[in-house]
Amino acid sequence: MITTSHRVKAEYFVEPWFQRRREELQEEPGRIHRKIWEFAVIAETFGLLNTCPECLGLELCADCTMLGRSRLEGSKVLGFGVGREPLPYWFYHQGCYVMATDAPLDIVQADWLQSGQHAASLKQLRQLNQSTDSDGRLFYRPVDMNHIPSDLLLGNFDFIYSAGSFEHLGGLDAGIYFFLRSMAALKPGGIACHTTEYNPLSDRETLNGEGLCIYRKQDLEKLSIMLQDQGDELYPLDLSGGDLDEDLYIDRIPYHGIPSHLSLYIGPHVTTSIVLIARRGGVK
Repeated sequence: MITTSHRVKAEYFVEPWFQRRREELQEEPGRIHRKIWEFAVIAETFGLLNTCPECLGLELCADCTMLGRSRLEGSKVLGFGVGREPLPYWFYHQGCYVMATDAPLDIVQADWLQSGQHAASLKQLRQLNQSTDSDGRLFYRPVDMNHIPSDLLLGNFDFIYSAGSFEHLGGLDAGIYFFLRSMAALKPGGIACHTTEYNPLSDRETLNGEGLCIYRKQDLEKLSIMLQDQGDELYPLDLSGGDLDEDLYIDRIPYHGIPSHLSLYIGPHVTTSIVLIARRGGVK
């Protein structure tokens, strides 16, 4: 069971949960690539909806009523910046109602459109098993993550997520603001799961650009405090790294990904992936 917000490690790629999710998401076997882990860990985190908000399912608490109950099928899921990733259809196949969003065309940079990763319609979402939405449970909507529409912030969703998106919103503070504000989309006890960039080598120098930023330990600790101040909770930070060869390798341009693509250089900075998980407060 996932109990922390944590970094990607090579050891996860051989664990049964990862193999199961990778296959469901139809991702290439054998590749040790951080993006595959990001998709898989978001899918696995979805199962936290079956844990008690008080004891997180780790042990029975006096008033625990959640254990043994499934509320995954029929859940309402909101994805931000989904692009052509496999997750919207994965959630759809779990029986969820899914609102998939990506940036409006008028704010998308030309190079990102040319990359073929942006989704501007329901038809452009990446499908799994050539499935189609025949029962009205999968929707698409253009959404600027810096200006989330108020009707999405009414506490109607069980699970919200993004995979490598909020580091592109205009800097460190802009990403943190998105994380804090988007929690309002969740029902009490709902789960937010976001992957982003993490600087494993410095808690001082980092990249803080308009188009890309890399979060440091101090930034994530700040986020945790700010979530607590608004009544929500970040799962404890585990910033430890792996010690296998694939963990220690740092990929360089042109990023061949051999033996792995878990950490990489962006200019003088090193970045890796981290999953940040938070639970909405207000549970009675």
